[in-house]
Amino acid sequence: MAMDQTAGTMYWEQDQCPECGMPPAGTIDTCPGLALLKPEETGGFSYAGITDYETEEQRTQRDEDGRDSLMCENRHVWYSLRLLAPRDVPRVVIEVRKGAVTKVTGDVPIEVRILDFDTEEHRPVFMPLTLDPTYVVEVGSEESEDKE
Repeated sequence: MAMDQTAGTMYWEQDQCPECGMPPAGTIDTCPGLALLKPEETGGFSYAGITDYETEEQRTQRDEDGRDSLMCENRHVWYSLRLLAPRDVPRVVIEVRKGAVTKVTGDVPIEVRILDFDTEEHRPVFMPLTLDPTYVVEVGSEESEDKE
């Protein structure tokens, strides 16, 4: 089985269909397959009616923000971030894009220190972050301090 299907218990930020309120019936996945062919007497081929699927390569479809595609039993589709724990468990989410922390959100106070971040000037940067409860970091902002 592919990694997505062996994940154990899964949780999503939005675990109910925004259209009808139903829970997800499943994720929308991509699974490569080989549709078998059979030779015809004419020298051509036709489908044999069998497809061998490569389940080891099965993956949940995600949007550009990394959110899983979900579908309810009414065939409504929505996208939601997969969580590592139920929503009521305190957590911190650190978003990294192109090697830089761009957003930190969470339910508990934390401090994130980014050391040796390579900027355009190629020098180490120290960025203290305190959650309150959402803090957005812009690289090169006035809130960052340079330290050697």
